[in-house]
Amino acid sequence: MTHSEIQKVDNELQLACQELVITSTATLIHKMHSLIYTRGARVKYDNPQIDSFDLARTISNQIVVHFQFPLKYSRKHFDHLIFIFKGLMISNPKLLKNSVSQLWFGFLNEIDEDGNDILLYLCLKVRGCRYRFIKYLIKMGCNTQRINHYGQSFFNALELKQNQKLLKKLFEHEIILFYNLTGKIIISTNIFE
Repeated sequence: MTHSEIQKVDNELQLACQELVITSTATLIHKMHSLIYTRGARVKYDNPQIDSFDLARTISNQIVVHFQFPLKYSRKHFDHLIFIFKGLMISNPKLLKNSVSQLWFGFLNEIDEDGNDILLYLCLKVRGCRYRFIKYLIKMGCNTQRINHYGQSFFNALELKQNQKLLKKLFEHEIILFYNLTGKIIISTNIFE
């Protein structure tokens, strides 16, 4: 792509971000996902207008709506929100420092129909690279001891066969570790530094 084509795609994503509100449509979510993962769009942080845009609050509001009305929104809609969040954070780490640091804490305790909070939901129902988001949620104070309606906790979910790659990544990045005295997995204190 030429420089002007790249700028056009980036501007398209910037406009889509500004349109994103609680009542946004699945079409807009799909468009943003496509712009990031198909066309390589990124949000530039050199625009004073983006200073007032609270990406984290907007996406967390979308996640809360998904938890409150699980039948209204598909799982694909929720997965796209997570991927949009990750894609925007990777393309522009300043968004992580400037926008996500003000993340609305209310969604940390929201639960779905199975009793999963956002941390358990990521471990049990989302696939792909999740360790950065999980690290961030733990740093934000997400309850790692919460038990869902099926008796599963964060640590139980990590030990499932489907989460072996995630478990390995969390160990590699020193987000979790084995506590030698008990042999149990614990949260590393390094992530809070």
